[in-house]
Amino acid sequence: MSDARRKYESDGYHVARGIVAAEKIDAFLRTFADVAALQPELQFPIVSTLGYGPLRRVNGFMQDPVFDVHSLGWLRDEFSPIAETALEMMTCDGIKEQLLALDGSDAHTLVMSTFVDRSSGTAPHQDCYYLDSDPQRRLTAAWIALEDIAPEAGRFYVISGSHKKHFDLTAEQLGDFKSYEKLLADYVAARAGDLYSPELKKGDVLFWNSGTVHGAYKPSSETTSRKSFTVHYIPNSVNFVRHYNAEKLTHSGTFARNGIVCRVDRLTAKMPA
Repeated sequence: MSDARRKYESDGYHVARGIVAAEKIDAFLRTFADVAALQPELQFPIVSTLGYGPLRRVNGFMQDPVFDVHSLGWLRDEFSPIAETALEMMTCDGIKEQLLALDGSDAHTLVMSTFVDRSSGTAPHQDCYYLDSDPQRRLTAAWIALEDIAPEAGRFYVISGSHKKHFDLTAEQLGDFKSYEKLLADYVAARAGDLYSPELKKGDVLFWNSGTVHGAYKPSSETTSRKSFTVHYIPNSVNFVRHYNAEKLTHSGTFARNGIVCRVDRLTAKMPA
């Protein structure tokens, strides 16, 4: 067993430095900016509402994370360059090598992705509340830094060993994510000394297990970006399960990039013309 896998199984997370090439990051950011600037009327799938909306900007920064960047090309042709340059990173050899080292599988499916320009903070949670593998906790998430992440931007944090924690959720907590987040906030407060917030540079990737409690601090600056991807993968030997908001999505198919199968989920909301 590799040192990376031993640490990942023990702690529930792993940091890999500089595994995404800067030129791939620059190509994506340039392409996204070009498409958004040339066609400002375009509406994107938005994470917070799982609906479609324009790119709201404050101080020049996009306020809403964009949902499933990897499959935007399936929505409309104008988005294809964005999706293709994102996939160059999400399916790159460095990511594939790390996934193999961490979970031992040489074949994976990319099941969900988001793009964040500026963070507003993320409530602590385990990904398995929202999505997971079947059997459980074989899903691995990757947080890809698309720039050097400043402390005032609201850095990401994880709690070591929390992937082994199983919460006995009430019916209210299962049905209401706000109630669930309150439970997790209390858990994080009790373990505040165990929070780990790595300094991430452009091209670094933080991997964590679907059971690992994680979140992001609220930014202390209104004018600092935190450009990043969050991407979720499962081994091809397991099934994908979406536990929350499943009714807002419909599975539309798959495609492959660099040996990674990529899942396409369409929002049930009507795509604007």
